[in-house]
Amino acid sequence: RCVYYPPISHIVADACPSAIRSFTISVALDHPARGGDGALVARGNSNSGFVLYVKDGRLAFDYNAFHEHVLVRAARPLAAGKQSVEVRVARAADRSAEVTLLAGGEAIGSGRIPRLLVLLSSTGMDLGRSLAPVNDDYEAPFAYPGRIETVTFEVAESATPAEKSAEAEAKARAAM
Repeated sequence: RCVYYPPISHIVADACPSAIRSFTISVALDHPARGGDGALVARGNSNSGFVLYVKDGRLAFDYNAFHEHVLVRAARPLAAGKQSVEVRVARAADRSAEVTLLAGGEAIGSGRIPRLLVLLSSTGMDLGRSLAPVNDDYEAPFAYPGRIETVTFEVAESATPAEKSAEAEAKARAAM
């Protein structure tokens, strides 16, 4: 479990939580009544990575697997005020994953990632902005205008043998 208290400078890739296992990103925020578009969590860049963001008032999550995007958008706009928003990525044995967006504990969008990447972009992660856009929905820095209180990453504790192998492979590639 990793808990961040923004504002935080850029987080280098080696210090980012694993994204090969199932994971949940929870963001406690105070969402503005107007003009609330911006990146909440952005990891990677246009080659690969993911971004949790608000666009046109709606929560969205894009998983970019080398230009093959899975974009999940909320069915309705976020309400103004203090709340928690989440993205849950539940990995299956075949490395696909089910994605669920939540606001206030209520599911507001879902989708499926065909295959999680072993190694995400080496550019690291930003909170409350996206210095290297993951998709074409926005331009850098895409700063979130509301207040982010905390960002929490929960990564599945028990790794399957396939996940352990994938993590070892990712570490070896990163060391090259």
